[in-house]
Amino acid sequence: MRRLVGRQGVGGVSLRRCERACACACASRYRVSFFTTHTGGSISTAAMHFQCSPDLVNGVHMRAAVVRDGKGNAEALHVVDDFPVAPLVDQVRATPGTALIKVHAAGVNRPDIMQRAGLYPPPKGASPILGLEVSGEIVAVHNFNSNENSNEMEMEMEMEMEEENDPFVRGLGLGSKVCALTNGGGYADYCFVQLNQCLPIPDTVSLTDAAGLPETYFTVWHNIFQRGRLQDGETLLVHGGSSGIGCTAIQLAKHVRNDVTVAVTAGSDMKCSACVDLGADVAVNYKAPDDSWDQALRAQLNGGVDLILDMVAGDYTPQNVKLLNMDGRVVIIGLMRGPKSEVSLAHVMTRRLSITGSTLRPQSARAKMTIGRELRKHVWPLWNTDKLKTTTDEVYALSDAAAAHRHLESSTNNVGKIILDCECGR
Repeated sequence: MRRLVGRQGVGGVSLRRCERACACACASRYRVSFFTTHTGGSISTAAMHFQCSPDLVNGVHMRAAVVRDGKGNAEALHVVDDFPVAPLVDQVRATPGTALIKVHAAGVNRPDIMQRAGLYPPPKGASPILGLEVSGEIVAVHNFNSNENSNEMEMEMEMEMEEENDPFVRGLGLGSKVCALTNGGGYADYCFVQLNQCLPIPDTVSLTDAAGLPETYFTVWHNIFQRGRLQDGETLLVHGGSSGIGCTAIQLAKHVRNDVTVAVTAGSDMKCSACVDLGADVAVNYKAPDDSWDQALRAQLNGGVDLILDMVAGDYTPQNVKLLNMDGRVVIIGLMRGPKSEVSLAHVMTRRLSITGSTLRPQSARAKMTIGRELRKHVWPLWNTDKLKTTTDEVYALSDAAAAHRHLESSTNNVGKIILDCECGR
């Protein structure tokens, strides 16, 4: 059961009660009218540019969680309340296809921990503030401009949108509630985002839980379905099955493809049980005394696997290679046991194996746009069928971001996502 952890570390505070108490802070309605009209089921787009909530006037400041001295342990993460909002508004005004979100909640991810430690610097032009996914309400927007004065880059993006014919992105305006993948800046009251990286809030998902969707769903879709090419009837192995990525991978493999067998590794019997509850067919505790997780998997599966989603790497890599069937694939998305390993290339050659990997944050806007479009088309309808579940483990206030990082780093009993609530204390 998830709980909201207060500033003094007291558990058991009702998240629902906290959300009700903070609801009055989110109740403002915007006086600016939207820029699309709906007629007979079709969408007619006017040549609108930039719109902004009248609440965002000069002099508005926001809270943000920053790292003292640029890098450090969890204790170096602290919240300041004097960040000006005006530069973010100006960034939206200058950039077609972007928006400013008033953040309700932000997801906590391992890349945040790596960035805090100085091991994963933000890409050029990205916010130095941590946070790669948020949920909230759009308070400033610069939608695509369809007129003869559009510059070349804007026209190219406009043509891409026409090809996509995505009424969701076209329909985003002031007051729209979304969750979004960001390039940084999520641990704050306001966050700059690309419209193409926004996703709708499913009817069955709270605004708080929605903050934990974008990073995991973008990552899993790209690495299992685009890069890993999972097919019907195959066997998938997910290392770290109880992580946010793992919980999402189990569900999507089961419900996007047919007859897929899902196996996972996890760090305790409790975590293995949670993975089975989400749909995993086989779950192995990798902390078994004899370190024989690979043999246990092979015995329970009565064979090998076709695709491995690996966030561990290091000394797991040779064992992964041995587990793969003919034409098997390994997709590496993390290096928790280090970046180096030794494998037999003879196995790779004779069994026609593929070893690949990716990181999400540095990918192009076009690549992320494609992932978002495919998620909205192939995955988001599943929320209406009760096939998908959110897996929020605990919720911390933004002021307790350091405690949230310590929780994720300990990785003792958490299953699923850790969330920062940016409403409480605002």
